[in-house]
Amino acid sequence: MVFFRAHNIFDKKFLKSILPFLIPAILQALIDVLINFIDSFLIGSVNTPNHTDNVSALVGVTATQSLIFVGISVIIGAAYGCSTYAAQFFGAEKYRDLQKNNIVRLYLSVVTGLIFMIICFIFQSTLLNLFLNVDGTVGSNDNVGPIALTYAKTYAQYAFWTLPLIGVSYTLIASYRDCKYVLPPFCSSLFVLIIKFAITLPICLSNRDNPDLIINVLGISRLVSYFIIPIFLIIYGYWKKYEFLPRFFIFKDNELVKKVLIKALPLIVNELLWTVAISSQIYSYSKLGGNRLAGAEVSFSINELFFTFSLGLAPIVAALVGHRLGENDLKNAKRDAYRLIIFSGFVSIIIEVLILISAFIVPRYLYSGLTTDAISYARNMLLVLAGFYIFMVINGVIYYILRIGGDIKSVFIVDSISTILINGLGTFLLVEFLSPYIDYDPTIIYLIICASYIIKTTICFYIFQKKRWLRSLV
Repeated sequence: MVFFRAHNIFDKKFLKSILPFLIPAILQALIDVLINFIDSFLIGSVNTPNHTDNVSALVGVTATQSLIFVGISVIIGAAYGCSTYAAQFFGAEKYRDLQKNNIVRLYLSVVTGLIFMIICFIFQSTLLNLFLNVDGTVGSNDNVGPIALTYAKTYAQYAFWTLPLIGVSYTLIASYRDCKYVLPPFCSSLFVLIIKFAITLPICLSNRDNPDLIINVLGISRLVSYFIIPIFLIIYGYWKKYEFLPRFFIFKDNELVKKVLIKALPLIVNELLWTVAISSQIYSYSKLGGNRLAGAEVSFSINELFFTFSLGLAPIVAALVGHRLGENDLKNAKRDAYRLIIFSGFVSIIIEVLILISAFIVPRYLYSGLTTDAISYARNMLLVLAGFYIFMVINGVIYYILRIGGDIKSVFIVDSISTILINGLGTFLLVEFLSPYIDYDPTIIYLIICASYIIKTTICFYIFQKKRWLRSLV
């Protein structure tokens, strides 16, 4: 009790310091997820007489999204890998160094996006097949891979072009957030969501029996969306003359570039490893059969809506902990870090109740075009998530704190390495060796994976208490 009184999350000053940033950040993360969720929802509503075609459309689009997710996550690693110095430069009021940091961030993010785009176009079929299991399944004979691959390629011809644009977008979003400007990114995402919703919804819902048309419409709208966001943020930022925006003519500073890259490049590798591990889950689940894969993908799509709270905490960690580290105010940085962990746990309990409720509503009514089995698997996996969500969120907050403090070794342990062992290797082994004994049920496999997060979070908290992150880098 003494510990909780010392780190009172209901302190008015603490709440006033986080809520003005947390609410827009969560809403923006929610909108970003909704932009993708609209695609999943509209594809899930496809209702042709052939149920295999319905499932194939969803699985195909989700396969492309899963592949794009790998690229986006590495781009985010490049963008937010530079946040370690950006937040501390801002806290120390070293604005010229902040501008130099952000131009490095821009080059890293865009080049990363271009590389992934080229790789995706060259090895399109091979990479998409990893998420479709075209060669067969171990769990059933309902393999939808060959049909789904056609749909995946249709969506991919638009989605791959968004990768360099996403690099520009996340450079700007991260630059705004690191300096406590959370409203402009929120407004840009909200504007895109409204446009996407207004254009795609009427067309897609009036053509539910035409998956080809729906996929083309969604692909075009995705490409347009990622043009709008950077244009909006660039125009607004230079109009307001924000001090953090990149200035190309001050790029040459080899010493600073070296310092930033030493922190950023390992974080890019970490994000790549983490994403490959997460994405490999889809490959493993694809071996269980089309309906089980569709159920898992629906569950993961809905999961993203609830993890927007965790994503929204990233800029708060930068604003509270990162800026204090830059000011060399280590005492208050430590206090706020503990408060954020407790606060995230408290809010997670409330969100777990919402997950329980949504499990019985969202899959059934928003994905009515799928089979009863697929909807049932999605519901059960959401119920599992509700029991372990709090551990996943706390683990995420600790990761943000370690990252903003530049504790790279610990970041690898709590993030990519543990995810490879649990989500990647763990899911693969369970599917290969346990699934025949549990009727190839993805719910039981997911339950075992989620339960392991109790151990993972305990280890993460132990590493956090070592306080290797508690230092000023500037």
